[in-house]
Amino acid sequence: MNYISIDKTMIPYKFDIRLNKTTFNLEIHYNAVKDFFTVAVTDSTGEVLTTGEKLVLNKPILSGHGYLNFPSVTPMDPTGQADRITWDNLNVTVFLYVGSASE
Repeated sequence: MNYISIDKTMIPYKFDIRLNKTTFNLEIHYNAVKDFFTVAVTDSTGEVLTTGEKLVLNKPILSGHGYLNFPSVTPMDPTGQADRITWDNLNVTVFLYVGSASE
């Protein structure tokens, strides 16, 4: 399964990524006080799909929004060590996986 690499040293930052033949823009932020990450997603037309959505372990991004063209992107820890996403574990044991677990 493929994952989206997050460069924590560049946060806050934006980047374009092509998923399901569509380009999306992701903007990653970090809340140092509460130790969590958020993401904003826009599509190729500039339509805002979500802003400030907290990254939650095992919960797909946009899962509550019903946007059908955005693929499953889910923060997961395949080692089973994490119970939440933190600065210390993002891109170490927790990754943003693209697609379903069966892919």
